[in-house]
Amino acid sequence: MEVEVNTQPNYQVKIENHLFQTIGKEIRHYWTPRKVMVVTDYTVQALYYDELQEQLQKEGFEVFLFSFPEGERNKSLEIAEQLYEGLAEQGFNRGDGIIALGGGVVGDLTGFVAATYMRGIPFLQIPTTLLAQVDSSIGGKTAVNLPFGKNLVGAFYQPDAVFIDPIMLQTLEWPYLAEGLAEVIKMAMIGDKELWEHLQTLPLEKEAFFAQLPYIITRACQQKADIVRQDPYDYGLRRKLNFGHTIAHALEAIDDYKGLRHGAAVAIGMVAILQLAYKEQWIENETMIEELIQLLEKFHLPTEYDEVGMDEIFEYIVRDKKGMKDEITLVLVNEIGQSFFKTISYEELWEILE
Repeated sequence: MEVEVNTQPNYQVKIENHLFQTIGKEIRHYWTPRKVMVVTDYTVQALYYDELQEQLQKEGFEVFLFSFPEGERNKSLEIAEQLYEGLAEQGFNRGDGIIALGGGVVGDLTGFVAATYMRGIPFLQIPTTLLAQVDSSIGGKTAVNLPFGKNLVGAFYQPDAVFIDPIMLQTLEWPYLAEGLAEVIKMAMIGDKELWEHLQTLPLEKEAFFAQLPYIITRACQQKADIVRQDPYDYGLRRKLNFGHTIAHALEAIDDYKGLRHGAAVAIGMVAILQLAYKEQWIENETMIEELIQLLEKFHLPTEYDEVGMDEIFEYIVRDKKGMKDEITLVLVNEIGQSFFKTISYEELWEILE
């Protein structure tokens, strides 16, 4: 299965079980032999790097490795600088390439470095987590974090292609799968009722679960690709993909990216923003919120978080990149598959949070 992402430039997302077994030949279809830097984390390196290196070398590529500790705290300017230096030391130029092999942290960091090294060098994505496969590997958003918040330094930069092998997800423990499902639920909530209904009946037994993953991944990728096509630079419609993320990013930053995983934060953020909207009578569908909580609980995702005060959340939101002037635009859902924007002043938000 393939999903076309119609941006400038266009690129394909190829989704296929066992795709990684022929990944060298797949990459050779897009790139002529050249120097390539494979960027990954220590965990993924141990699982997949040797196989990728061998396949690339068979296709005539000269392969280099940059690996770093996993975790959101390492999506930083410090790690980016180390990668810049590694590329420069090996003489990489704009005719060479970078491959992101890993989850969302690896993909975001690699894309940012690719966008900025020598003003742009080609890169490919091989996402190895469900979160990255359905969300962060598609759309060209790249970034690193600052102590003040998440994704504050970044660029829009599209990969040449994305290669998704759902079989690679079988190495993951459930919390890593669940946080990807949080993003799938988000996609269903904002614009895909059919996907929502499919998630309702998705079995948790391993064999049956993985049998249905290619469909779920493809459906989520198609929806995101359609949104990105209409709004590649996040000026309007694409901001619907931020549903649940304003509060989620605040929670992650306050937690200092130590224990609260992104998908868990998104789950909490979706419930919190809808509960706030219902309380303020911006939406009327309380049953929908209950159904969301039930679905999140089905996948063992959290729905509340009591370790952070509202004053801390507000302080982060004020400086979050989604805030414009003296107001903030929230993404809300009034029916499954139907979302809308609600713009309020910071003063009004503070009064509500108090």
